[in-house]
Amino acid sequence: MTIIIGARCKDGVALVADRRMVRHGGLEPGLPELKLREYRGVVFARVGLSPFFDALERLLPGNEVISCWDLSDAAGEVVAKYEGFKDDRPLFPVAGLVDGKAYLYQVQGGFPPGEIAYQAWGLGEEYGAWGRLFCWTEMPVNLAWKVMAVLIGTAAKASLVVGDGIDAALVRGGGGIEIITDTGKVWDRAQTVVDKVLAVVRTEMEQG
Repeated sequence: MTIIIGARCKDGVALVADRRMVRHGGLEPGLPELKLREYRGVVFARVGLSPFFDALERLLPGNEVISCWDLSDAAGEVVAKYEGFKDDRPLFPVAGLVDGKAYLYQVQGGFPPGEIAYQAWGLGEEYGAWGRLFCWTEMPVNLAWKVMAVLIGTAAKASLVVGDGIDAALVRGGGGIEIITDTGKVWDRAQTVVDKVLAVVRTEMEQG
């Protein structure tokens, strides 16, 4: 994985991830990955080592609705079973619904989940810091994920480890979960917006 951004919004939770694949410290061009997983009532993102999440998904219950606490417990079991993960426990987001209200938590194996309002994860997470300039709680999820696309587009301009398009997950309060993979037009527009902003900055500074 490279970058995932999540926020609690006006009417739910939005998560957006790029698709660039990085394994063992190297890029794997041409192998895009869907990092957002919908699983029995929750959405979580594969942030970190793929073998960790392969093991995690094997431990999840197969026929019942789960919560962020179930994912946290399963992540703890993976860390306890495989000592190699004890010094490299991925932090990853989990979103879902409780009594019709959308929530966003951060999970790490061996620790209880913590509720958060906004966060970026992954190798490109520093580029997500710009997202703290937005008031996400005043923004509906249908707009929020498109704004996040611009943030990831900015990261893609600055870093080789970010790119290859995006996917989004929307958890609407009282309205269920939607995974959006047909994002080509939004991704193209986001990159155009980034180019325009960079051009404006240069023009304004040249005039000064």
